[in-house]
Amino acid sequence: MAAGKCARCGERPPVKGRRECTPCYQRERDRKRAARPDTRPDYRCSDCGAPTVGAARCYECWRAPEYRPGGYLHDPGEWWIADEDSGATFGPYGNESDAYADIAFRGLPPAAIVSQCALL
Repeated sequence: MAAGKCARCGERPPVKGRRECTPCYQRERDRKRAARPDTRPDYRCSDCGAPTVGAARCYECWRAPEYRPGGYLHDPGEWWIADEDSGATFGPYGNESDAYADIAFRGLPPAAIVSQCALL
């Protein structure tokens, strides 16, 4: 090997601070990357399937649940009132009896729907 030449190929001058030239260094780096498997799993949003950075839901689905595909707001611990006549929704309520009490308080028709999944 001649002085001032790459330790691997012996053709080009080495990069300052290294023994090999840039193409040889990049080939070795790529070979090492290909040899080890990707240690990060493929994270996807549980609602819309968009790629995320280590989270269960993407920012858009986390920020505004009413904008999810289908337009449903669904949380098993919440109850909602939907008045079909006016199209209004009220809630969330902690339990079903609170929702029915609010129907009486607001003077809504008894046919108002009380559900854990209200279409917004």
